[in-house]
Amino acid sequence: MACPFYRERWIGDGETLEGRPVLYHVICLQNTPPATIEEQQCCLESKTSCWRLKAANNKRPATTAAV
Repeated sequence: MACPFYRERWIGDGETLEGRPVLYHVICLQNTPPATIEEQQCCLESKTSCWRLKAANNKRPATTAAV
């Protein structure tokens, strides 16, 4: 199990990228696919939501209501 928006499309024989065989393409339904192995690991460990969106929400400053 991984992020609910994470998908992998497995490739048949013969497809290459930069001279190396490709095993699968990573697809993100939120349009935030991982760019590195470390980011892909975050996608695999985030079970309930997109880790990027969660990180962005945590960086927003808290708003305070006037009383």
